[in-house]
Amino acid sequence: MTARRSTPLIVWPLLMAALLTACGGGDTIGVSVSAVNYTERGIRYFSVHRPGDAEYSAVGMSILPYGAGGVTCCVPLPEQWHEGLEVVLTISPALEGDTTDEIREDYIRRRDNGTLDLERTVAVPRYGDPDRATLWLQALPGGRYAVVLSEVDPPHEDWPGEIRGWPQPSEAYRTKLINRRMKLVEDRIKHTKSCMADPKPCLINNEGTVTEAMERWERRLAKDQAYIRRLEASKP
Repeated sequence: MTARRSTPLIVWPLLMAALLTACGGGDTIGVSVSAVNYTERGIRYFSVHRPGDAEYSAVGMSILPYGAGGVTCCVPLPEQWHEGLEVVLTISPALEGDTTDEIREDYIRRRDNGTLDLERTVAVPRYGDPDRATLWLQALPGGRYAVVLSEVDPPHEDWPGEIRGWPQPSEAYRTKLINRRMKLVEDRIKHTKSCMADPKPCLINNEGTVTEAMERWERRLAKDQAYIRRLEASKP
């Protein structure tokens, strides 16, 4: 599956003007921000700002695993690139877990040890005219983060990022999703077989006679078993 950028968010012209005024007139320019995620871990939210200038942060919404985000406004950058130019990234990696309880436990653990958000200071690579460019946050394999200023999207031949193209889910990640889906269907099959073995506890809300319920459960069982076979066949 090819990841696609979502529809760009509204860029607020008044905020852009305020940024340009606050950041020193013609010396800086407000640059829009987007993100692309080349990893299997999603991002809950992120922000980008210049060191010591968190008041003017570009804030981005959630990014799916192997996904990309829309465009948001804005981070002030110098019109002319200079050596040592950096930005500060604040990133909240997605909570982990297959169940609500597991996700809640991960949230509590990360909240208590102060790792809900990660902060990284990264170099801004050399750029030309920033007026028509977007600052892209790149989530890279190995827990790395980088930025690049570009007038083109990742699939373009002139894309300056480390990885070219929209993210492509790995075989391991696709298998993980299929196994997760299979587990849900297998649990439903187990419940259906339990009802067929002992119908009385499952006959609620006037669902009809035992005979009618058995026919319904048999159809559900056959459908789920066929779905399991299709999922198994779709594994990479």
